[in-house]
Amino acid sequence: MFTAFLGRLMLRQKFLLLALLGCVAVAIPTALFLNEANKSVAIAQQEADGIVPARALLAVVQLVQQHRGLAAMALAGDAASRAPATAKLREADQAFAQMERQVQRLAERDISAAWFRILEQWSALSAQDAQGALAASDSFARHSALIAQLFRFNDSVIDHAGLRLDPEPDSYFLIDALLVRAPVLRETLGQLRGAGAGMLVRGAASMDERIAIAARAGLAADYYRTIDDGLAIALAHNGDLRTRLADLARGSRTKGDQVLRLAHEQVVQPPQLSYSALAWYRQFSDTIDTQHRLAEAGLDALQQVLAARVASQRQVEAVLVGAVLLLCALAVALGHVIIRSVTRPLGQALDAARVLTAGASDKIEAAGAIARGDLERRLAVAPLPVIALAAAAQDEVGQLQRSVMRMGQVQSTLDQAFLTMLDALRDSRQQGERRDWIMQGQNELNMRMRGELETAVLADRVLSYLCPRIGAGAGACYLYDEANAQLRPVAAYGLPPAGADAAPLALGEGVLGQAVLERRTIVLDQVPSGYLTIASALGRATPACVVVVPLLHGANVVGALEAGAFRPYSEAELAWLELVRESVAISFDVGLSRQRTRALLAETERQAEELRMQQEELQQSNEELEERADLLERQREQIRAKNAEVEQASREIWHKAEELQRISAYKSEFLANMSHELRTPLNSMLILSGLLRDNRPGNLTPEQTEYASTIHAAGKDLLNLINDILDLAKVEAGQVECHYEDGAPAAMLAALDNLFRPAAEQKGLRLSFALDPAVPPRLRLDVQHTAQVLRNLLGNAIKFTARGEVALHVSVAPAQEGRPPMLACAVSDTGIGVPEGQQQLIFEAFRQADGGISRHYGGTGLGLSISLQLANRMGGSLSLHSVAGQGSTFTLLLPLQAAQGDAPDITATAPSPLPGMRGADGKARMNGTGGAVGAAVAAGAIGAGSANAAEGADGVNGANGTSGTGGTGGTGGAAPRDPAAPWRALVLEDRPAAASSLCSQLATRGIAAMGARDAAQAQAVLAGQRVGCVVLDLDLELAGVPAPELLAQVQQLAGQPLPVVLHAARALDAEQQRSLRQHADSIVLRGERSAERLADEVALCLHAAARRHAVTGAATSASPALAGDAPFEGRKMLIVDDDMRNVFSLTSLLTDKGAVVVEAENGKEALRQLEQHPDVCVVLMDIMMPEMDGYETMRAIRAQPRHRTLPLIAMTAKAMQGDSEKCMAAGASDYIAKPLDTAKLLSLLRVWTQV
Repeated sequence: MFTAFLGRLMLRQKFLLLALLGCVAVAIPTALFLNEANKSVAIAQQEADGIVPARALLAVVQLVQQHRGLAAMALAGDAASRAPATAKLREADQAFAQMERQVQRLAERDISAAWFRILEQWSALSAQDAQGALAASDSFARHSALIAQLFRFNDSVIDHAGLRLDPEPDSYFLIDALLVRAPVLRETLGQLRGAGAGMLVRGAASMDERIAIAARAGLAADYYRTIDDGLAIALAHNGDLRTRLADLARGSRTKGDQVLRLAHEQVVQPPQLSYSALAWYRQFSDTIDTQHRLAEAGLDALQQVLAARVASQRQVEAVLVGAVLLLCALAVALGHVIIRSVTRPLGQALDAARVLTAGASDKIEAAGAIARGDLERRLAVAPLPVIALAAAAQDEVGQLQRSVMRMGQVQSTLDQAFLTMLDALRDSRQQGERRDWIMQGQNELNMRMRGELETAVLADRVLSYLCPRIGAGAGACYLYDEANAQLRPVAAYGLPPAGADAAPLALGEGVLGQAVLERRTIVLDQVPSGYLTIASALGRATPACVVVVPLLHGANVVGALEAGAFRPYSEAELAWLELVRESVAISFDVGLSRQRTRALLAETERQAEELRMQQEELQQSNEELEERADLLERQREQIRAKNAEVEQASREIWHKAEELQRISAYKSEFLANMSHELRTPLNSMLILSGLLRDNRPGNLTPEQTEYASTIHAAGKDLLNLINDILDLAKVEAGQVECHYEDGAPAAMLAALDNLFRPAAEQKGLRLSFALDPAVPPRLRLDVQHTAQVLRNLLGNAIKFTARGEVALHVSVAPAQEGRPPMLACAVSDTGIGVPEGQQQLIFEAFRQADGGISRHYGGTGLGLSISLQLANRMGGSLSLHSVAGQGSTFTLLLPLQAAQGDAPDITATAPSPLPGMRGADGKARMNGTGGAVGAAVAAGAIGAGSANAAEGADGVNGANGTSGTGGTGGTGGAAPRDPAAPWRALVLEDRPAAASSLCSQLATRGIAAMGARDAAQAQAVLAGQRVGCVVLDLDLELAGVPAPELLAQVQQLAGQPLPVVLHAARALDAEQQRSLRQHADSIVLRGERSAERLADEVALCLHAAARRHAVTGAATSASPALAGDAPFEGRKMLIVDDDMRNVFSLTSLLTDKGAVVVEAENGKEALRQLEQHPDVCVVLMDIMMPEMDGYETMRAIRAQPRHRTLPLIAMTAKAMQGDSEKCMAAGASDYIAKPLDTAKLLSLLRVWTQV
């Protein structure tokens, strides 16, 4: 049976069986040895695992011992021990919890039961201790009993781990000393600690207690000696243990001796116990801790000893196993080499025989298939395995290999001959099939092209047959358009919409056009990606090959065909295309000829029909022309009638326009008369109330002066109302002119901030100004009217806002349909708001949101109406967005025009002086048309230094030729080159546009001015002109030179100080004003009337310069008697007014200033008074008087040669456009409106009387 089994095995398997038997013989003794080694390792590992719960249990014992002592002291009355006892109790609970986990890992039923009994006892004990329910002695005893149970449990754990059976002397004695005897020693020391501490707390001990302490101390000493002996044996057998534990053992013994000696000296021997219980407890605790550390270190060392023992055993096992495995591997490798040397040659011979056998059967089947006509059957000729005959052995196996190789060579020769014959048969059959395929395709295509077909239908039929025939996925057909010489697409196959609607191609354009031009077929074998995409419901791809076939009929170009396929075209397919393209071209040529014939026939029929239609239309047109002639005649009659109606309507419109002009004139006259009638009594009221308010005699009480101040303020309010009404009338009458100049929006905002911030802060409002960065730094604006509108809006916003915020935001409004970008000034507030239904009403004159607004806030309702009209006048608009109770936003839109660039300097020349306006020297005097001199002139500062020109509506318009000191502190202009030349103002400005605007404004006031960019140009002007004043913008730097430095240069070039007028867009604080007074005689802040005030200041300076150079030095010095409270002492003045109230008030004012007043009720009496009083130095002339009005009177006075230089100051209560010009034309030297501002009047009189 065994022999039969061996006979069934292969040779390789027999050799492997032999090697396996040898390996088994070696593996059996090795396994026995490893079994014994694993037992030793298991014992050592069990001991190592048993140390962990033993250590945890020792920690529990230690904490219970510590708690026992602290609890005994605390229960004995030591308050300092209560907190440590509580903390130690918590630590002990944690240690019990850790030990419980170790017990669970042991999984020993008896041990677990014992532990749970201990845990229950501890829980009860700790609870009673925490509640203070036990006496100190009871607590100590129960702790000791628990510790005894823990020791017994420790023995069970040690026995379970087999620690007492350790065979090695070093580990055995170390375990005995540290795990068996050391815990008992610590318990004895713990009992000493607790008992002694209790005695020391009480301060007394009985004899029995002393004996018990002595006995426990002796027992502890015995345990110390036993432990030392065991450690000595363990350390002697293990040098590593000796190194690690020797010092700890000596330290533990030393501390043990100390505490035992302490017990005898402090408890056993002394009659009185005075030692500190806490110190006693701490020393014993330290000794126990030292013993515990020794135990911990010893157990650590023991674990390392056991771990090293396990590692050593494992290493021996590994070496043994490795050696056995290496031996087996060598045996297997040797057997493999022997087996391979025998089986490999035999395998090669067997493979060769199998190949020969398989090839013969395949050839038999192939021959049968060929005999049945199946020439597609493939004959597989497997290569013969290569046998290295040179390396073949000379034994029987080698001879077998050589025989098999010779049989293979013969079989290979026969296979090659068979394959050659099969290829010849296949080629013959393929040639026949190709001819049949080409002829069939040609016949089928001709059948499809039969009949009279349209070219589009014919193209679809050709493509639908041609593309599937040659395997094309897409195709297109183009026909040649002879008229346009283009190839136009007529049909497509499998193309996307973009390809089907392709544009026509010229000859030579693209591959298709090039193929037609060259009259040859073009085949593209490598189509680039993106050239064409053929798509279906399942996907899309780029064709691999494209063929373009030109369609030619003789010399005629008919069109072209293009087809794309996913594979290259075969030679048969290309040959078939070349064969059928002529027949296709002929069919298309015939079809195109047929279409052209039909088209010509249709065109002929269409033209005949058109001729018929034209004849009918001509006949109809003749009939319509006759009807239109009749209609035109009727329309001419209607037009004549309408022209007559238009003429009548034009005459009516002209009459209405005349009526409107009369109404406007009546309105202006009514307003002027109203102004006169209101201002006349106001004049007396304001002057007299001002005198009473000033209380110069001092005979009024403070309450009476307050009454006078109230009357004066009420009059001022009434005057402001009249001015608003007149402003509205001027705007509505179109009498307001816009003066555009370059202005800085930032400066305008700064001025508004300075103007309104005090009022906002007084009401507790937040006032903010914002300038968008998109706004140009300088703009071309009507600064005066723009500022007026913004002041009105800000004033209203502050007035109608009780709390919150008022804000002004300047930005650029984007362009909209029909409107370019605009400058947007938005004033928003959080005030009372305006209801939506009343938002249009508030822009009407004398209208507010409701009657309560006027009563609560005051005002007339004219401000918004004036602002709206001014905005429209400036080409802008004013809009409102408001929600009642939430606030309002007023938006002023103005045309956005950037400041002009550099331009040539412009010199403005004053117009010719008016008749009678010449000084004593006969030279021309410069007069203005109205304006404001300011607070400086009103206070008499022209003769004393510089001052800021404040706002006002009226002021000095000129001065005549009796002035002595001039207008700038007694300094005149530079000595002119030509004494006969007029006095001019020098405008220092580096912006030509701004200089031109300022010179033009001064020229309209009769002031000659010249511009200069820098110091060099200023020197040229000073050298050739009579300069009496310098005007400078404080905010600019000319050629990089600051304004003060440039002024110093100009003064140095002039050779003597020149009067200087500064104008600025920003407010100045007190310190800035003091600094600028060193350089300037007057400062004008830009505002509503700043242009007029600036002209007034310049006029005063020029007049002062003219007077200074026209009179002698004696005449230029003011008499000391004219200063002080009576500046007009001895000066005789004539007052001409028909209203005695005005005469009385003016007389009171002037006599108070020392003047001698002569009165006249009308013009005739004024002429008589001048005859009687030739020493009158100035005349105050009212305009509206009976018998002879002021105009006639002034003309009569000027007609007298001796009075041509007499200062005539016109006073009128009218304030309409042109009043001041009429006064000047009549001969007035200056003009002032009623009610008179006493300060301005006194300033005028100072100038004209040379005070």
